[in-house]
Amino acid sequence: MAPKPTVIVTRPAAQAGHLLELLADEGFAAVSVPMLRIEFLENVHAPDFGGLDTLIFISTNAVAAFAQSVDARAVPQGLRVFGIGQQTVNALGHLGLSADGADALTTEGLLQLSWFSRPRSVLIVKGEGGRQTLADTLRQGGSRVGVWEGYRRLGPDACHQTQLCDLLVASPAAVLTQSGETLANVIEAVGGHLALLQKVPIIVPSQRVADVYQDARLNLVVARSALDKDMVAALKRAVKGARRE
Repeated sequence: MAPKPTVIVTRPAAQAGHLLELLADEGFAAVSVPMLRIEFLENVHAPDFGGLDTLIFISTNAVAAFAQSVDARAVPQGLRVFGIGQQTVNALGHLGLSADGADALTTEGLLQLSWFSRPRSVLIVKGEGGRQTLADTLRQGGSRVGVWEGYRRLGPDACHQTQLCDLLVASPAAVLTQSGETLANVIEAVGGHLALLQKVPIIVPSQRVADVYQDARLNLVVARSALDKDMVAALKRAVKGARRE
């Protein structure tokens, strides 16, 4: 029996379980090598909901951080709640918050919703730093925008950097990176050995991420979104194409 193709999963360890299961079901030997760590902030004050009509959660991490610091029952009944993507909407549902945005897989997709066709009073729940596209675009459209930050993103542990390089030497079938920041951490982890990365298909969640790294001469395969099922679908396309060659 031929050995299963090795796939490197770079998601934060706490979020990789479902993806690892999907890959195993598809016949891959998935290895978790976290290239991003999530640290929830302590002693964060609850947000002021006064005057708001819109609450936006960037990710499942944003929902988890919010749940750690805020009683969801404090969210006013009339406040319109949005989550970017199905997983974020599902996480909000588990908190008892009914949210829209399941089909809005990106910041840009969320802004296409009719609710944002006129100025709003918005609070964005997110982590420290990150892209400012959502807040900037809303402000440009006349919205009043506040931000509540409940977590920070950290780079990988040294042991995982070493593990990544060791696995790349063995020429895995692919590397899965579900954010631009994760890919940046992968590139930094290999340091001067970028050639190891250039010969391996790297699955990325969007064309935007691919465009950022187009000059690095990486073999980037663009998935429909960062959803686990879309990343696996893109992986299967990449592996099938490699077998044809």
